[in-house]
Amino acid sequence: MNPEPTPTRRKNTFWKRAALPLGVLTIAGIGGVLWAIKFIYEDIVPIVETALQEQLNRPVTLGKVQGFNLSSLRLGRSEIPATAKDSDHMDVEAINVSFNLWESVLKKKLKIKLDLINPIAFVEEDKPGVWIGTKITPQKEDDQNTGDVEVAEVKFSNATLELLPIAKEKQPRRSVKYQKIDTSIGIFDQGKQLKINSEGESVVQGNFKVNAEIWNRSNNTKDNAKPTPDKLTDKPIGNKPATLRLDINGEIRTQKMLLSEIDRLTRLPVNIDSGELNSNLNLQIRADEKY
Repeated sequence: MNPEPTPTRRKNTFWKRAALPLGVLTIAGIGGVLWAIKFIYEDIVPIVETALQEQLNRPVTLGKVQGFNLSSLRLGRSEIPATAKDSDHMDVEAINVSFNLWESVLKKKLKIKLDLINPIAFVEEDKPGVWIGTKITPQKEDDQNTGDVEVAEVKFSNATLELLPIAKEKQPRRSVKYQKIDTSIGIFDQGKQLKINSEGESVVQGNFKVNAEIWNRSNNTKDNAKPTPDKLTDKPIGNKPATLRLDINGEIRTQKMLLSEIDRLTRLPVNIDSGELNSNLNLQIRADEKY
């Protein structure tokens, strides 16, 4: 009869048998981490930059990686520069990008959240009521270039915004500035639904708070009815320009906002040089209702 192996021999046998699979797992783990570091450091930034450029239809320059881990990275100074056709621009001190790397690998889709730190933006009114000239391209699932990137949320932390409205007749053109703006924009259903929370203050006087949910109904119809051409926005009808069809639920709160600044932004039918606005407004707009 062979003697029973001693505890020491049992342990040695176990470790010898476990050494190979543990070694393989260790090598795989180290390789996985090294791959993840390379992917985060070298690949994510170009992927995100290209996706933003194609969706915004204008140049976007992202800064260098300042730090990262397996679920986020921090980019340095970034910008959306002005172009020959569009004076709007934004400079950003830093951008925090968060993501779930392993989920992205499994689903082959990079879902990111952006937090823009201390952005400074300038927006000029192009024509009455039109502030953003950039045509944002909705993300498509089958897009080979940007289909693997989904922006799920955008935050603006401590933002400064300068708006340059078209002036009333015979009045000088003057900008309106806001500061200490904190905004979050949740993006759902490939951009068809937005959830917005924003608050900030005028550089001169007053503050605001806005909460809103927006649904783009442009290509949706009720009860699966066949859409008619005038219900769509992707193509104009004859000489009639395409228009967005939006459902909006919103709340707007203001305290001591100067009516003179609101007049400059909205060009009220009468000139207002003094006064303050304190408001508590609930807003509901439906695309299919006439007002």
